[in-house]
Amino acid sequence: MFLTSTAVFHYLRDRGLLLALDPEFEVVTAHRRNHNFLVRANGGGFAVKQVRYWSESQRANLKREADWYWFAAHDTRLAAMRHLLPSARSWDPRNSVLVLDLLPLTSMAGMDALFDCTRAKLVGEAMALVHRSMTWLPEAADLNERFPGEIPAFLDVASIVAMEPLKDDGTKSDSRKELLRVIRTHFGFGPALDRLRLTWRNETLVHGDWKLGNCLADNTDPQVQPRIVDWESPDIGDPVWDCSMLLQSYWTYWITDPATYELAMIRPAVQAFSNAYGLHNAARTRAVAFAGARLLQTAWEWLENEEQMTAPVVRLLQAAANILEDPAKAEGQLFSDR
Repeated sequence: MFLTSTAVFHYLRDRGLLLALDPEFEVVTAHRRNHNFLVRANGGGFAVKQVRYWSESQRANLKREADWYWFAAHDTRLAAMRHLLPSARSWDPRNSVLVLDLLPLTSMAGMDALFDCTRAKLVGEAMALVHRSMTWLPEAADLNERFPGEIPAFLDVASIVAMEPLKDDGTKSDSRKELLRVIRTHFGFGPALDRLRLTWRNETLVHGDWKLGNCLADNTDPQVQPRIVDWESPDIGDPVWDCSMLLQSYWTYWITDPATYELAMIRPAVQAFSNAYGLHNAARTRAVAFAGARLLQTAWEWLENEEQMTAPVVRLLQAAANILEDPAKAEGQLFSDR
């Protein structure tokens, strides 16, 4: 059963989450990797997520997110970071539907004040809290199966080129096939990623996809604590990986559209995040290098439904190559304080 905007009310009512049709009942559909329905009713609402394609990988990802929210809500060891997460209300494994409480917040990637320093600072503090409150995790033997501590595939050329160049609906993707060819044969990605992978440290919990789109903030009050969503791939890992993802999430605007987004517009927010997190010296240089690798993952994601390589993806690849070739030089340019 695939939900529609019409059927979602009946689904929520049948699961006891809605008792009657509220006059203010409203459904907003936002299809991305999943079918997402934002439901407003009774002064609150729900965020309803269902897999978009009935593939094992998509169902496994959504189940992993549902398991994470249950774990975060019930394990007292996560109490310090719990307020940063949305609350899960229902998990339906048969139909792969996850229901969360709707947060009255907006994705930071969609805000007019995209590079607001106050929000960037709060995200830095939130990330620091998660990482520093979870340093016990690598030693928690009871959680080894849940958090195996896998190194991201995009830190290893062999793992990248072994990927199936498929779209999420399971059909072949010529654009992703071309991307794999470029990564395998050009830019010296292999040696650079080999060197970077050797610096990986399994030190704490990492979100795995901590980008601006997964940071929710108040659109009118920048002082409101942000929430972090889309916990499909939390694991034991290197905290610098999460930092690098947020950095490249900011820098991607400049990389793909430098005429609209100048680095000078972005740097204050990046500095505010870095200072709030405590990202300095060697750790910051590593984060810049990891951001180069993360650009390869972003390129892969952007080609999900493209028939051929696009100009923005080519820019991502060139930026990744430049960063990985000389992270310290890239750091000086991107932060402009050296």
